[in-house]
Formats: sequence, C-alpha cells, structure tokens
Amino acid sequence: MLRNGDAHLKNFGVLYSSTADVRLAPLYDLVTTTGYAALRNDVPALPLDGRRAWRLKPGTWTRFAQQHCALSPAQTLATVEQLAKALAAEVQSIKRHMKKAPDKSSMLTGLIAQWNAGVADVRAGL
Repeated sequence: MLRNGDAHLKNFGVLYSSTADVRLAPLYDLVTTTGYAALRNDVPALPLDGRRAWRLKPGTWTRFAQQHCALSPAQTLATVEQLAKALAAEVQSIKRHMKKAPDKSSMLTGLIAQWNAGVADVRAGL
C-alpha cells in the first residue's frame, strides 16, 4: 500500500523463541519511493506471483496469504482493511500537518495520492 519500491528481503525479518513462536519483526526502512518525481514509475523490488507490479491479478494476495501466512480469505480481507484504515488515519494526520506547513502541500498531496492508489491496487489483487 505504501508503494515502497525499495522493499528487499533484507528489510523484513522475523522474531522467534521457538519454531512454534514466529512473528514478523517491526518494520523499518519504509519509504514511498513513488512519491518522488524521479521514482514515479518505480516498481516493487520483489516479484509476487512472477510479477513486479503494484496492481496484481485478482486472487494473488489471497493465495499468497493462504500459502505463506496461513490466513483464510476472510482473515486476509480483514487484514487488508485494517491496514487501509490505519493508512487512512495517517492521511488525516498529514492533512492536518499540511495546514501548518503549506510549503509541503504539493509533496504531501502526492504522497497521499500514491497511498490511495496503493490501497486500491492491493484491494484489486485480493
């Protein structure tokens, strides 16, 4: 959803105390690369279902979640909606900030547009 074209495997990790206790580590090094004019056409660093594209074929995310995350389709949808809701809250925060820093409005408006497109793309790939 963030359109981070620089998300390589080195940016993701797991924490575990045993093979029965494995969880995603806190994320780091996140940036909306497509928010920068020079990287507007950036694509994901990692392929999913053989494609390096923001918008994936319907069912791609659901299959990935089932095969690699042990999530049901309902859990996948709920997770996507939870993430979209969190991103929407950040958009509201950014809009409040834009009123205090009008000189940043153009860049922040572009960031919001990229996030909205990212949410739409993920939903399309469910």
